[in-house]
Amino acid sequence: MRVISAGVVFFFYFLCICVAEAQHVSVPRFDCEMLIVPASVNGIERCAIIDTGASTIMMDERLAVNSLRVAHSREIVTRTISGVQRIRLYDNMKYRVLGLPEQTGSVSTFDLEECRTITGQDIQLLIGMSAMKSYVLSLSPTCGELSSGVSDSVDIGKEFSITWNHAGIPQCNTQFGDGSLLLTSMDTGLNVELALEKAELTSLLRRGEARRVGGFKTGQQRAPEHFVVREFEVFGVLFRNVFAVEAKMNAIGLPILCQLKLTLDFPNSRVFRGAPDESGLDSFPPNASGIYVNRTVDRTTQVLSVFPDSPAGSVGVQNGDMLLAIDGITAEQLSIIELRERLRKAGTTVRLAIERNGESLQIDVPLEHPFEYPPKWPPRPEPSKDQLDFEKFLKGQESGNPDSEPRPECATF
Repeated sequence: MRVISAGVVFFFYFLCICVAEAQHVSVPRFDCEMLIVPASVNGIERCAIIDTGASTIMMDERLAVNSLRVAHSREIVTRTISGVQRIRLYDNMKYRVLGLPEQTGSVSTFDLEECRTITGQDIQLLIGMSAMKSYVLSLSPTCGELSSGVSDSVDIGKEFSITWNHAGIPQCNTQFGDGSLLLTSMDTGLNVELALEKAELTSLLRRGEARRVGGFKTGQQRAPEHFVVREFEVFGVLFRNVFAVEAKMNAIGLPILCQLKLTLDFPNSRVFRGAPDESGLDSFPPNASGIYVNRTVDRTTQVLSVFPDSPAGSVGVQNGDMLLAIDGITAEQLSIIELRERLRKAGTTVRLAIERNGESLQIDVPLEHPFEYPPKWPPRPEPSKDQLDFEKFLKGQESGNPDSEPRPECATF
């Protein structure tokens, strides 16, 4: 009995040591809807993005010219959300994320102009999965939390397994409303809900599972086209009317991941979703105005898309308009998340000050009623008899029932 008691005491003593040694650091979710953290390379402080959709640690090319010119490097080819690029890789670099233990590894140079454009901040470093794979990352609607050592929250809620692709990026299964399944990367550096490759988007459009919202063109530059996906399920939660863009990789962005209240246990290749009553929304919140805005590198706010048949579209707001103020409050004073919340919330009328081709306009947008795009999806076609027979055949094969195998009709001679 004493042996058992001593064992119990030792177990709880050991558990307390592990939990005490675990480091938890909160990461605010900035107005660009990304996780931006302080980090360092070779002892120099940097402003960094945590990007689980990137495989390596990436440093801005401009900094590498000055601070890494004496270090040994080699050229490699890598694939990111933006596409395939040739980069320079520096080995045996010391880097640190927040207050977590210092690591030694490879750091690659990269053009981070896209990150600066999206965030409006001087991003100098991108923290990829080669640094994140040994940590537990918790996500919530307001912030993220990095943990090293033991996390006391990973045993709560429903458990799902994740896989790692050849580049070391975490992936999970995403099921669309028509039953199709897609392996999708989890990307905390992506500030839209869903990114899909052209082939996947084309297939969804053909099957009636997605609709095109449209883009705009200013001068020689064209904004990416936007889409709305009818519905999909990830980690047991169903989302409807999901905003999507075309990209070089299938990925779920941070706005969706944060809705799920996830604990990403990367060392053990698993994800814990909050208990069912804490699992977030079972459908994506409607956008009352029908406007999707984003912030550019010079802190201006641009209307990227106006949904068809929306309140904003009906009063003349257009793709490409610059949003100067909302209800008398300048756009610069509000974070992009606050702006989107004001445009999404139904029950009032908002006054927008916009600029279009050098002309200033005041437009009142009525938000008295919730608006969801599209207002109504057509019913899905019923499965054909051949499809049902084939599904029955597959189920029979899984259960080992030979009678379920369809027999070919024999000709009589």
